[in-house]
Amino acid sequence: VAPHELTLVTGVVLERNLESHTNLSSRFRTAVTVDLPPEVLLKEIAQLFPGRTRIGVIRGPMQTDANMTAFERAARRFGFTVEVAICQSSRDVVEVFLNLKSRADLVWCPPNAQLYNSATLKPLLIASLTSRLPIIGFSEQFVQAGALAGGFADFVEVGRQTAALALRLVRDEAVPSRQEARKFRFAYNQRVARMLGVRSAAGE
Repeated sequence: VAPHELTLVTGVVLERNLESHTNLSSRFRTAVTVDLPPEVLLKEIAQLFPGRTRIGVIRGPMQTDANMTAFERAARRFGFTVEVAICQSSRDVVEVFLNLKSRADLVWCPPNAQLYNSATLKPLLIASLTSRLPIIGFSEQFVQAGALAGGFADFVEVGRQTAALALRLVRDEAVPSRQEARKFRFAYNQRVARMLGVRSAAGE
């Protein structure tokens, strides 16, 4: 446990969890949020998979109306149609995913600790392969495990941002209550692409 007098700087936090960090202690000063902006994700998907314009989204308990509105607005700008499937429990993930098979060319699984864990990821990824419905994940590990592609914050750069904020605090300079991640990375699983018969700019 940190000494009482120390200031708290959080390096990796999702926007929706920021309030709990803020309320945790009066010592909290700033954080770097790592949410992937919808327009950044969708621009990459549009470039990678130009022939796939129907994108499904599994909306879990942690995705808000504001999250979905922002995603759908960005999707329209990049020429996508969106099918949102609501999933309230981890035990329903595979069923909800498979219900998107005839309505989507790709399915985005946004970060949601209540849905995705070691018990649900394997059957979900197997369902993706057997149904030939590609998944867009939220981490490099997700892609390595069997998602077609994924986007996530560049955590090395997030570390630099966090260190810079801490240094400003040491110098008694003003800092924002939060700062968004500046850089994002994308991973692509060519083995999965071959298994699913998906052609993309990344594989050419």
